[in-house]
Amino acid sequence: MSDVQTPLPCPDCGKPLDVMKACGATQYFCPHCNELKSGKRVLAQAALTRGPTSDDKPADPGQGD
Repeated sequence: MSDVQTPLPCPDCGKPLDVMKACGATQYFCPHCNELKSGKRVLAQAALTRGPTSDDKPADPGQGD
């Protein structure tokens, strides 16, 4: 698995965000909009656009009848 991740897009303009981490906090800054973005909005938008992953699927399709 690669350590390189696709940059998260800005929920307003779609441009890649700068991620700043310090003292356990993570901030998302859009250089295009020139403002900080809410982490909840950024992560929610990323979850909507990423599509289903293997983590979203049941482990065994035969279970859960």
